[in-house]
Amino acid sequence: MHALVMAGGRGSRLGLNIEKPLVRLNGKAMIEYVLDALIQSSSFNRIFVSVSKNTPNTKACLSKYDLIVLHTSGDDYVSDLLYSLNHISNHGSEPILIMPCDLPLVDADLIRYIVSYYNYNHERYNNSWVAITLSGDLLRSLKLSDKPRAYSNDQYYSGISIVDPDIVDASDCTLYKEEYILIDDIRIAVNVNTLEDLKTAKMLSLT
Repeated sequence: MHALVMAGGRGSRLGLNIEKPLVRLNGKAMIEYVLDALIQSSSFNRIFVSVSKNTPNTKACLSKYDLIVLHTSGDDYVSDLLYSLNHISNHGSEPILIMPCDLPLVDADLIRYIVSYYNYNHERYNNSWVAITLSGDLLRSLKLSDKPRAYSNDQYYSGISIVDPDIVDASDCTLYKEEYILIDDIRIAVNVNTLEDLKTAKMLSLT
């Protein structure tokens, strides 16, 4: 399996004069938490990070890691994602774990669990886009309500997915079957999009 970290967005909702991947939690950049979790999980043949014109300092920060940097336009998330997936598919027909850069609470143990669960059920997920979801109950308990809702009862997208690169069509990201893995875990519940999210992530990181 390969991993792809999406780190090219503007992060305008945070309202900070710093690139979103480099926003710090307890003295450490968010993207460093994500990359350390992926690397320490020892679950991936290659790790790719998608950057753009919006995140030049993030690109410089990545030089200390053994990974592959992809350059996208930064104009549209879906276009950047499809470009990255098509590039990665040239490195072999392996599943790709898609990871946002704004989940600083994630750790290696949880990454290993997600990958192991997917691998164990791999036949079920052939030709699928598998979204890791969270329940509405967990999000409401944390007062988090702005996540996109999945096409399933009271489940919401965490931002993490695993995709079979063979199903990716460069012109239309809707041509796939979507499956869901419900994982109610606070470590993937807080995408830091606002200062309030950052405050919540800091509170949870200390518990």
